[in-house]
Amino acid sequence: MAGEELIYQYAYQYAPMGCAVGAIVYGALASGWVLKLPAGNERMQEIAAAIQEGAKCFHEASVHLYPHRWDSAFRNYYCDTGS
Repeated sequence: MAGEELIYQYAYQYAPMGCAVGAIVYGALASGWVLKLPAGNERMQEIAAAIQEGAKCFHEASVHLYPHRWDSAFRNYYCDTGS
């Protein structure tokens, strides 16, 4: 009986970590596969450039609309406040 409880205890501890490691490995393999694919024809590259430009504009607009969110996120993660 005690052995079964010990097995379940370890399963509850290590199963989520195993899933996380598996997800990271899968993400690395999938991103490597996608990056090896050809960039596409000229039209596809034009569309991709337009999407990137729109995403950049959206990001810049959101930073200007909600500066307090980006400022606090920057301070919390990238600045040493000395406390």
